Amino acid sequence: AWRAQFSWLESMEDPQQLLLDSPNGLRGYEANSHEGQRRYLTNLEWRQPWWRPGSVVVGSAVFADAGIIGSPTRPIHDQPVLVGAGAGIRLGFSGLLGAPVIRLDVAYGFKPETWETSFGFGQRF
Repeated sequence: AWRAQFSWLESMEDPQQLLLDSPNGLRGYEANSHEGQRRYLTNLEWRQPWWRPGSVVVGSAVFADAGIIGSPTRPIHDQPVLVGAGAGIRLGFSGLLGAPVIRLDVAYGFKPETWETSFGFGQRF
């Protein structure tokens, strides 16, 4: 799965409206670690099912995320590209309404060097 996203906000009441961090698509970085008004984000994820006991699917994911965030005082083209990569386990329930997915990811953020673990429900994108 691949996703590319660009967001640009102007004249907002809060000068830091967008976040670029693990909860907002850049795995490997803590929540609220990068903020601004202009954001570009891309995600690449390979998902592989491994075992299907009945209506449950156990699988894994390997991913890489990259993003840039800026503001009028920090132009986006002058900011470093932030990159995170990692792997995770997926537990899907195809027999339930909406086929919910439980995920556990471990990711490494390259600039600055950080590790981040996240747990959640549903696919990231």
